[in-house]
Amino acid sequence: SETVIPYRLPQNSDVSIAIYSVDGRLVEMMDLGYQSAGYHHETWSPAGVTTGVYFVELRADGRSSDVQKILFLK
Repeated sequence: SETVIPYRLPQNSDVSIAIYSVDGRLVEMMDLGYQSAGYHHETWSPAGVTTGVYFVELRADGRSSDVQKILFLK
């Protein structure tokens, strides 16, 4: 099972994605490195995670720039 996380960067940035459960627990942190401006996507293939709603926080250059709600189904 996997979920695709789309995002857009307005400028070149060092990017990471933090995934949280609905109770605010950090589930996974993905360091994606330096990326160019534009549209991107990342595939999340978690192990040991239950079906449910999660929040994805995009961090560009160390600052939170977007939070998305996703549904992960097995």
